[in-house]
Amino acid sequence: MPGKLAIRVTGPELPNPNFRLYPYQARWIQDHSRLKIACKSRRIGYSFAAGFRALRSCLEWKHNVIVLSKKEELAKEFISEAVAPHVRAIGILADYHQGYIPQTSIYKQECQLSNGSRIIALTANPDSARSYEGDVLLDEFAFHLDARKVYEAIEPSITRGYSLEVISTPNGQQGEYYKLAKAAGLVDDLGVPNCEWSAHKTDINQAIAQGCRDRYGKPLRIEAVRAGCLDDEMWLQEYCCQFLSVASQWIPPELFEKNTGAPVGTTVEVADLLYNVPARLKFLKGEATEASHITELVAKLAMAYPRLHVRLRHNGRTALDAAPDRDGFSRAQALLGPRIAARMVPVAGEESGVRVTAYLGAPELAQATARGVQLFVGRRPVRDRGLLHALAMGYGELIARGRYPVAIVLLDVPAGAVDVNVHPQKLEVRFSDPAAVAAAVCTS
Repeated sequence: MPGKLAIRVTGPELPNPNFRLYPYQARWIQDHSRLKIACKSRRIGYSFAAGFRALRSCLEWKHNVIVLSKKEELAKEFISEAVAPHVRAIGILADYHQGYIPQTSIYKQECQLSNGSRIIALTANPDSARSYEGDVLLDEFAFHLDARKVYEAIEPSITRGYSLEVISTPNGQQGEYYKLAKAAGLVDDLGVPNCEWSAHKTDINQAIAQGCRDRYGKPLRIEAVRAGCLDDEMWLQEYCCQFLSVASQWIPPELFEKNTGAPVGTTVEVADLLYNVPARLKFLKGEATEASHITELVAKLAMAYPRLHVRLRHNGRTALDAAPDRDGFSRAQALLGPRIAARMVPVAGEESGVRVTAYLGAPELAQATARGVQLFVGRRPVRDRGLLHALAMGYGELIARGRYPVAIVLLDVPAGAVDVNVHPQKLEVRFSDPAAVAAAVCTS
């Protein structure tokens, strides 16, 4: 690779004219501080810049760059979308590897250069953070599970002189990223005297003002980006880089339980849900199918919030009418119908801080599929094979292998022990100690 080790970025151009750097990306790449932290908007190409900086660093001298991402998909994406394009643009040789580290559950995606340097993207947890030594990039650190332990695990590398880069969008006023951002002056935009961190901040307005375009080369428009947000909280945190006091992805219980009734006749209209994503429209089914999906979702909400009176009407007919219930058992019976309700029993238990409330059907109600099982974590309906297995184990030999009970299981898990941001529709969660949660379900 003669002549390709000394790569300089002096302007908005990369070695390949098909790639351009926006000013905020160039500032990140040109900043050679050993400790750097960025608070950034979504969809502005920060990972693209971080990938180029990692590649340039690896070409300058032989070492590892360790990228810790929230989940496996993001680790794959960093190598394929933020590193590989620069490898092709510069015209160097590289080998790519992926898989699990032997005898562990740690997934890695790796780009190895001909000089022996490696860019290794891993799913973030304390064990993976200890697996390699080198420069470290914490990608979307505000959303890492066990962020404090991950940070502690990488400290030995940092104390030995390697660099640390932290990049994330805000996720509320809590967690390790918030502490670092606050210490660096990114929360209140005030400079911090003698701060050891080099701080960068780019919100969506600043990015657009500096020429940011979408992946198809079209200029981003504030109106279109704003229209694609589910609520003001998403807009303010994930695009305007504001650290809000409460971050959530699901309607909070206090909003449901608060007395916020409106006069009879009040209408709340929901429209243009697919305003900014017309491609999604083609995936919608017929009216009857979509109505059944809505009914199923409302029924799950009704089960999660039994003290509310929930009524759903469709085309002038009542599709669901669930009266308020204090203990939840009557609500479960009403939703499942009289045939099943007559053979349901309530159970409750707590183990290792996990509180379980369940309404279990008799063994003879068992089905060939898991459609009769409803799982809730923090009142959020979820899917989880581990919990299904634990539930079946709890029935023991009363249910044949391969069959599933009719059951409603509600779990209350300490907030720090569960990550809800692992699925686009929030249908899956990741527990910090899945064995303890499964044991609580099985023994209850």
